[in-house]
Amino acid sequence: MSIKAQPKPPNIKATTLVLMGINFLIFGVNNITHTIAQKENSASEIAGILRGPIS
Repeated sequence: MSIKAQPKPPNIKATTLVLMGINFLIFGVNNITHTIAQKENSASEIAGILRGPIS
């Protein structure tokens, strides 16, 4: 096995794309739940969605 003199630098572009993808998913889910909450027009529905991930 040969050891390379310089370690490969981390792929910043790929990392940025992954983080952007995660942000897009989070904001997408938030927008969907917000739209559902508006259609339901129910405060208890919103509270249930907010409590779900925490508990």
